[in-house]
Amino acid sequence: MSKIDLIDEVNVDFAYLDDLSNEIIKLTSIIGSGIPDTVQLTAMSSFASQYYSCIENILKRISKHNKINLPKSEDWHVELFLRFCEPSFSNLPVLFDSETKNTFISLRKARHYFMHGYSFNLKWDVLKQTTDSIRSVHDVIKMKITDYLDSLV
Repeated sequence: MSKIDLIDEVNVDFAYLDDLSNEIIKLTSIIGSGIPDTVQLTAMSSFASQYYSCIENILKRISKHNKINLPKSEDWHVELFLRFCEPSFSNLPVLFDSETKNTFISLRKARHYFMHGYSFNLKWDVLKQTTDSIRSVHDVIKMKITDYLDSLV
């Protein structure tokens, strides 16, 4: 994948991330201090799951650009993510410091829970914590990815 293709595709992903972040903010505002109903819980869990999936797609694109095969293990999601943490893997950038690493580990675990559970079993306190963490790292992770893209020759 060329640098231009990588940048173009990541910019599309950034637009998706922005849309998802904005939808999370809107839905959080609608829910307010109340207790969300099942439809709201389902929507919020979907937004959170899609957010992590979009970040994961960016990691896959960067790997492809660097000609690094994706992990093949049963835990490939974890392995892929850890390649972008300290210590760095091959020539991949470190995109997640200790704070953002912990946030995204929690988000990945939450996504797994949301994807393999039923909406009426979702817990608002867990989901709210997850979506609040997305809002806290949204600009940070976009900046780290942008810095990496800007560093490419």
